[in-house]
Amino acid sequence: MRKLKDNYLLIIVFTLLLIVLGANYFSYLKKVENWQDSDREIREECLQHQENNSYSSTEHQKFCQELSTKTFNKPDFFTIFTEVIVYNFNKIGVIIPLLIMIPTIWYVTRYLRSKMVINELTRESYHKILKKLALYAYKSSLILPLIIVVGSILIILYTKDFNFDYAILNSSTGWSQDVMSRPILFLVLYILNVLFHCVIYINIALIVIRKNHNFFIAAFLSFLTYIGIELFQEVFMENILLYIVFKSNIGVVFNILNIFSFNDSYGLLIIIFSSFIMMLISFLIVCLAYKNKEKIVIDCERNE
Repeated sequence: MRKLKDNYLLIIVFTLLLIVLGANYFSYLKKVENWQDSDREIREECLQHQENNSYSSTEHQKFCQELSTKTFNKPDFFTIFTEVIVYNFNKIGVIIPLLIMIPTIWYVTRYLRSKMVINELTRESYHKILKKLALYAYKSSLILPLIIVVGSILIILYTKDFNFDYAILNSSTGWSQDVMSRPILFLVLYILNVLFHCVIYINIALIVIRKNHNFFIAAFLSFLTYIGIELFQEVFMENILLYIVFKSNIGVVFNILNIFSFNDSYGLLIIIFSSFIMMLISFLIVCLAYKNKEKIVIDCERNE
């Protein structure tokens, strides 16, 4: 019961995102079904006109003849992945980091505000306390990767394979043929990239929490910090430093907001490398922020 109480926000956030995933998935499949029904109706209508030789015009006859040679191809894995996960989750992309941070902010602020750390220091080492705190704090970084895994399994069950002919024919994804030809590598790197960004979000929250033990203030400042970092990356690094100064568009890979698009214009490895480096830098800042045991105790004692 205690574990459920400590993890209920994790469960709520996971359930909310799972509902969003399910709604996106079944909504898109319904659209595909409607397209198939519409295609079938038009074909039947054309067949009747063909049997009765009752075309309304030469253009109509030509349209029906061309339609008879075409087959309706079911959307492939990458097309559905793009529609269900990339496009739809991008619509709520700005609030997803906050959703990921909230369980961590709630638990850690409550822990520090209650001064539990002071009591626990009499029984165990500060290193051990930080380790236990970190084990919970980073739990929510797994929520989004798990959602991507569930979504991928649902899509694979529908498509049965990783064929990408539909994506190439209809230009329905933003990924190159070379990337889509290695689906397992693509999925592993995609999920890793999402995981690294989620850890960055948690690290931002932990840095803010270090001096702000009030949940609402910490949540608000964490979100503002995340937005500030995104604006710095987009305005200064991408548009000024890299584009104007170095005449390069590579800045698109330095983006903590749009994590779902996974732009492969410069290759997948540079995306993973950049997100890993950002995660590592943020983690080092967290380590420095929580390094001094005495300062942590003093700040906790100030809580009323």
